[in-house]
Amino acid sequence: RKGMDDAPLDANKLYQRYVKGIYSEILSFMSRIQFDDEEESAYYQEHLLNCQMIALKLVDSVKNSHQLQDNFSRYSALSESDVRNFYQQLKIYLFKNIREIYRLYQILEKEGITAELKNESLAEIERLIEKSKQFERVFRREIFMAVRKDEIDGFSTSSLMNDLNYSRRIVKSLYDILALAFESQYHPFIHDEPEEIEDDASALSNLKETLDEVLNDEANENAPSNLVPVDNAASIAESDDAEDPEELPPIKLISDEVCLPEQKA
Repeated sequence: RKGMDDAPLDANKLYQRYVKGIYSEILSFMSRIQFDDEEESAYYQEHLLNCQMIALKLVDSVKNSHQLQDNFSRYSALSESDVRNFYQQLKIYLFKNIREIYRLYQILEKEGITAELKNESLAEIERLIEKSKQFERVFRREIFMAVRKDEIDGFSTSSLMNDLNYSRRIVKSLYDILALAFESQYHPFIHDEPEEIEDDASALSNLKETLDEVLNDEANENAPSNLVPVDNAASIAESDDAEDPEELPPIKLISDEVCLPEQKA
């Protein structure tokens, strides 16, 4: 660790050193798991599917954080500016959601989680996801307003829109992991009398396709930078996530009602 406190961590190097190899080993190990009894095998398929999806989403979150790191470092070092303020809001957005995820994760460490507590936690996760989506809509609207007022240029707008998307994917992946972890609480590791369970062949087939796509993406190490200049902000509005700013009421960027979940006592 010598010198690590004096220099910023490189998300990509951390991914290559600590995540990628372990992730590959997890996938290889799970692919070799076999059960002698067909009913027992069917029972555990859903549990294994959840484990694989958790690993997949964790890797996706780490890779997206690598995309954010350069711009967060670059724009945070600027003097006071509108672009810097937008990036500060993205940092707060990520921090507060991660704090809520950690709070809910602590529930998983408790013994004897009841069905009622599980359902309450899953409902809370859905509420937090919707609240995050509300922040994203307001954030996007504020970007377009800043462009109209010539407060930020097209180059910065492109970066902000791309980094908002990376941030959204990180938050969504982490909440999905949490939901899968709560669902997995009801798959005991030993099951003496397997019940009749629906066939999971279709779900496993879809998972294989998803994993193949991820592995193919990892082979392409020369992905284009998310810093792509644009002539004007109008071109960004054509993306799937973009919404017409006029459809939303004027809401200031920072708002306790809009921003992120409050820390519960």
